[in-house]
Amino acid sequence: MLCAFKTLFELACCIICNHGRLCKWTEQKQTEVIQILSGEWTGTKDRKYYHVLKKFQLVKLGGMRRVRMVKGNKIVTTENNFLTMEEDIHAAINQKGETKTYKKVQETYANIPMTVVKKVISKCVRCAEKAKKKSIRNVIVRPITVSELNDRGQVDLIDYRTLKTDEHEYLWLLHYQEHLTKFSYLRALMHKRPALVAQELLLIFLMAGAPRVLQAIR
Repeated sequence: MLCAFKTLFELACCIICNHGRLCKWTEQKQTEVIQILSGEWTGTKDRKYYHVLKKFQLVKLGGMRRVRMVKGNKIVTTENNFLTMEEDIHAAINQKGETKTYKKVQETYANIPMTVVKKVISKCVRCAEKAKKKSIRNVIVRPITVSELNDRGQVDLIDYRTLKTDEHEYLWLLHYQEHLTKFSYLRALMHKRPALVAQELLLIFLMAGAPRVLQAIR
């Protein structure tokens, strides 16, 4: 009897902290709350037991039994389900930022913290791309100015390996551009080994002149 009382007391303490806010739930705690709400509890029915009955109710979501707060009608979920629930909501609102995602989470769930929201967003590929584009837009680009021929040249290797077929062995394209005239030279390459790239660049330089500064585009 003492054991049952202790378990129920610990359960109630874990459900609501001293400030009246929900704490993190384990799978075991949620199972015990569901047992109380469904009438399957076999332990002591003391004031802590009636406290659970007063504060929570049992609902069915997706064919599963879930615990919902009476005040606010928000679902209480376990730590193991935090990331899954958060990822679903984040995707449902079209990968919005931290504030909007957390606000949406709070509309449905009572105990998913902001730290989980930040963790999900930090792993979101689409959010990372948005942040990258935003940072690029905020960068002030200063144009390179030249006044003489062959003062600066740019070289780039374009990858065509995704288009590989049995008929085409040239998987790379070397693009060299003289910066002043914007005149381009193209060379098809079978690979991008340094020796081959240097050889093709040398042939271009012997024909058009070597630049004072050679810039590689990444």
